[in-house]
Amino acid sequence: EPANTAERQLLPAWLSSCPFGFLVIDVSGVRGELLMKGVPSCVRHLAVVCSDPSETSITRVGDGFLYEHPELTTVDLGGLAGVTEVGDWFMSHVSLPNSVDLRPLSSVTTVGDRFLASCKLPSLDLCPLGSVTTIGKMFLYCASVPAVDLSPLSMLASMGEWFLFGSEVRTVTWGE
Repeated sequence: EPANTAERQLLPAWLSSCPFGFLVIDVSGVRGELLMKGVPSCVRHLAVVCSDPSETSITRVGDGFLYEHPELTTVDLGGLAGVTEVGDWFMSHVSLPNSVDLRPLSSVTTVGDRFLASCKLPSLDLCPLGSVTTIGKMFLYCASVPAVDLSPLSMLASMGEWFLFGSEVRTVTWGE
């Protein structure tokens, strides 16, 4: 059996009915890639936590992390500290009334295609992504965010095509 069975372990069948809408996922013991597809639509508030960081070594968040989950209202990514790579479709097609705190992703150096594509957020702070050197295609593609400050991406060496293409961003800042 593969070392990472996170998809099956973290999302058991009984989650198909989540009466209060809260889901806390403890990623302790997960190594390598974290797969998290198919979070039930009944989930409104999601927290990814890590109760034992010494037993956890997640290096990559897999493709499709929270892809197309329009019902979410809050997301806590606290358990993802130490991740260095974010796969394709990270939180794409998500509409949150609250901003998502990206601080746990401060170790990320590589962001895959369609990062937060077609998402709707009241604000977005990219400061935690200051270590990112590579961004895939369609970064914030068709996203709806009032303002984006790209100056934290000062380490960026490679960026894919269609960066911010089709986005509803009123203000874009790059540099000082």
